[in-house]
Amino acid sequence: MEWAAALNQVFKIGIKTHKTNGGGLLDKPAADLKRVRIKQKELQLPEPAYFFSSMVRSSM
Repeated sequence: MEWAAALNQVFKIGIKTHKTNGGGLLDKPAADLKRVRIKQKELQLPEPAYFFSSMVRSSM
């Protein structure tokens, strides 16, 4: 993700230049966001007997 690092640098330089030139408060809103791991749902599969009985019913 080299492009992400480069884009981050562009934002930092732009914000710094804006502040240096007397611009108002300007920050990158996503700067404080962190990556979060999404928990995988636990699968609950049907019992084999239920699975096969539903297959037999649907083929009739």
